[in-house]
Amino acid sequence: MAMSLYLIVLPLLAILPSSYASPKPMLGTGSSLLVEDYKQTFLTSPNSDFSCGFYEVGGNAFSFSIWFTNTMEKTVVWSANPKSPVNGHGSMVLLNHGGNLVLTDVNGTVTWDSKTGSGKGTTVVLLDTGKKLMFW
Repeated sequence: MAMSLYLIVLPLLAILPSSYASPKPMLGTGSSLLVEDYKQTFLTSPNSDFSCGFYEVGGNAFSFSIWFTNTMEKTVVWSANPKSPVNGHGSMVLLNHGGNLVLTDVNGTVTWDSKTGSGKGTTVVLLDTGKKLMFW
């Protein structure tokens, strides 16, 4: 059974800093994660049940995914690009300044985007259900 990702877009006035050392409950425009940093979590749900970031699906192949945080092996509940994994070098996911979460491959090709162009000051949150990224 295929799971879909539902997105909610709302405006937000404040921009959150884009740098991070540990998983964040929310991220602002300009936040990004390089595939080379796949061992870092991009975002966690407020209750810490779910995390998202790059998930290794094969040799030098990654998907942008949501998984259960506290399992021995990452149990994926959703992937942005399950049939088109990105390269393990030079690919990235970015919450751009237009408010769109964009996944690009090493050559700059967009392989997935959230289609949530809500503008500057957008914030993305992973909900406690693990099935939604919410954009403010």
